[in-house]
Amino acid sequence: MLVLCAASSESVFNILSRMSSTKNDGRSQQPVDPVVQTTLVSAIAFLLCLIPAGFEHPLRSLAGIAWEEWLALIWYGPFVTALAFVFWYAGIRRCDASTAAAFSGMMPFTALVLSVVLLGQRAGVEQWAGGLLVAGGMVLIGVNQKRIGVERNIGKSGLNLNTAKRT
Repeated sequence: MLVLCAASSESVFNILSRMSSTKNDGRSQQPVDPVVQTTLVSAIAFLLCLIPAGFEHPLRSLAGIAWEEWLALIWYGPFVTALAFVFWYAGIRRCDASTAAAFSGMMPFTALVLSVVLLGQRAGVEQWAGGLLVAGGMVLIGVNQKRIGVERNIGKSGLNLNTAKRT
């Protein structure tokens, strides 16, 4: 149930992010920049995490962290979180919300591939089958986007769509 709640929250987040990254309601001429969006999301997440983190005695936990773990935290902040969000917001600005949602499904598949390649972990048939279904979905979305783009270009040029498809 918690996983479904997390997935639902992520979906709502993606849609709201898409809406804010392309918003042009007359009050501002430009949509929210991906860097600004990342900063706001990170700041809000930080504030929301302060209360539960306080119950986990964070100073005592941080004192016991080795230098390798500090390096991992330093890597995670700017690269895994901030840079990934900047790329994500820049990407969803250029596609439909449904396409962005489908691409968010690539994240677990990418993690699967990297865990096998970099960490030497084994993945079962179920994980590979699920990953291939996700990758297949991306191919179908790409084919559909290409078809829609061709139809839009043909429609803008004033050609008869039925005649243009036959040539």
